[in-house]
This record gives sequence, C-alpha cells and structure tokens, in this order.
Amino acid sequence: MTKKATRVMLKGTEGNDDYLIIARDSGFVLGFKPLLGLGPDNGKWGCRLRMVPAPSDIPIAKTPANLEKMTDVFTGIPWQKRSEERFSTMFLKSMEWGISFPKKIIATVEKGLPELFDEIEEKLGEIKFLNRKDAELFAIEAFKSQLKEVHDSYLKWKGEHDEKGTASADVIDFPPIDEGQDV
Repeated sequence: MTKKATRVMLKGTEGNDDYLIIARDSGFVLGFKPLLGLGPDNGKWGCRLRMVPAPSDIPIAKTPANLEKMTDVFTGIPWQKRSEERFSTMFLKSMEWGISFPKKIIATVEKGLPELFDEIEEKLGEIKFLNRKDAELFAIEAFKSQLKEVHDSYLKWKGEHDEKGTASADVIDFPPIDEGQDV
C-alpha cells in the first residue's frame, strides 16, 4: 500500500485552508493558491504565492521566523504586496476558449502547469519545492473545483433566464481575478 502525502495547508484571508505550503526557508513558508478568472470568451489562470512566518501548528518549519529578516527570504520572487505579516504576488496566464470551454480550460491549465511551476522553481533559486508533484495535483483539483462552481452558477443563472429568452454566455457575470485584492 502506497502512503499518500499529507498536504500541509496555510490559512488565507478568510480563514480557510486555501494555500498549499510548497516551500520553506528560515522560519517562513511559501503558500500556493490556484486562481481562475473567467469571462465569456477568455480568462486568466495562475496562482497567488503568499509568504508568512510559519504558524506554530505547522510542523515543517525548522526554525522560528525573524520578521526583521522577512525581506531576506525567497528573494527571487517579485513580491507585489508587502505588509508586516506577509508578502504576496500573483503569476497569471491568459487563455482563450470556444464552445467546449470547461474541457478547454482544464486542458489549457494542465498543459501550462509545468511551465508555471518551472517559473516558480526558477524564482525559488536554491530553495526546492517540498513536493512539486503534489502541488501540481492540488492545482488541478482546485481548478476543477473552481470551474465546477462557475459552471453550476451558470446553469442556475441559465435556468432562471431561459424562460425569458435572455440566457447568453455573453452576459454572465463570471467572477474575475482581482489583481488589486488585499493580500
């Protein structure tokens, strides 16, 4: 029997386990959160990276974090937002699709994930992923879940509007990725 790796998660802004911890350095951890923003004919996909001092309940941190040294950790990553408690940035890719958009989105993401992870790995320099394969699996699962939520919302909306003859993918309010969101 193969032992399945236990995912070590990090809480996001809303208190949910949104980020998979993918790396550690000097008492800090790097979390990875898949992002999917959709429009009627195109969208963006990628991830948000968040660096925080390792929470005390996370067993992978080997040394306590020194907040004064926060700028000395994961220096290859171009941080877009910085606060006293955390740094974050996003890596986003554009995509287009046609009529078979759910299958096209997942195919696009699956094909592009190795490149996204290569880009992150390059930024990490000598620091290595804790488990890259698991991070890729986590990302696919998260993208499929996000896509299902969007698809279910669309079907609900379509059911409410079909009777009136107003159902059109052109007017669906897809949830965008807000590049200006708080970290």
